[in-house]
Amino acid sequence: MVFIIGVLITNFLQPKISKYLSGRRHYYNQNYKGRPYLVRQHKPQENIAPYEHKQLEAISRVSFEKIPLMNKSEYGVFKILERLIGEANGNYRIMAQVSMGEIIRPVNNSNSKADRDSAYFAINSKRLDFAIIDQFGKVILAIEYQGHGHYHSRSFLRDAVKREALRKANISFLEVQADYNVGKLIDSVGDIVGCKISRKVQL
Repeated sequence: MVFIIGVLITNFLQPKISKYLSGRRHYYNQNYKGRPYLVRQHKPQENIAPYEHKQLEAISRVSFEKIPLMNKSEYGVFKILERLIGEANGNYRIMAQVSMGEIIRPVNNSNSKADRDSAYFAINSKRLDFAIIDQFGKVILAIEYQGHGHYHSRSFLRDAVKREALRKANISFLEVQADYNVGKLIDSVGDIVGCKISRKVQL
């Protein structure tokens, strides 16, 4: 009877077990202290490569051209920020078109993993027009230029998402209107970075 059961397991169940394990990218090892156990296999590189191959194929079918990182108005604000940050001291740098997913993230123990993933997904695709970073590479001030025609429902909601996420990360947020006053902009940035900046920086 025992022999018959052993034959059934060998001929009928073992192939199914092996197929199941191979489908889950495991293999069956029978040499660990006489007991079988599961060892997870790494995903073969050839199974990953086709995704990059498809990307390369897509790129190979078209031509590319350079486009401006900023429009003319944004670049005007950038030049002012660049000069006034340079005058402030050597500890700050100005960056443009910064991905929010690169500068903030949900705190590990804040709510569930699903909530953290959803929150990160909400901000990861958002970009800041400008960001001022300190000597440690962390953002201390986010700046959004609100150009003409910026105000519509979706822009308002996008800015609300940015503003709230930055507030929770303790990062100051400054909105620059299309009709901004250079002197007031200099004063606002100086107040936030904690230094007095001469108005001679005006362009």
